[in-house]
Amino acid sequence: MTLEETTKAKCLIAEFMGLIKTEKDWGEPTYKLDIKGRIETDLERGVIWVSQLKYDSSFDALMPVVKKISKLKIDDFSKKKPVMASLIDVDISSIFTAAVDFIIWFNTENLKKV
Repeated sequence: MTLEETTKAKCLIAEFMGLIKTEKDWGEPTYKLDIKGRIETDLERGVIWVSQLKYDSSFDALMPVVKKISKLKIDDFSKKKPVMASLIDVDISSIFTAAVDFIIWFNTENLKKV
């Protein structure tokens, strides 16, 4: 993935995980965390930059995403299967890509229902 693609993917995951995109423009997307957020933030500004999100490089950041995906009630398990199967390889880039692909599908399906 290019840097731009990775940034977009991390934004997708952040929003899927409930982070709120801010309107501030500091050169890259920023997000607010709820009080229970476990990611360290710039306390002075109360935001986290997308470059600080480590979904693509840290299992500590990515595994809560996989857990949320696994707990979703969807009729077609085959949509979750690539995410769960990617865990076998223990390759973070494969898991990251599978999670992003799932979230894109999930967001598209939810838009159809609105």
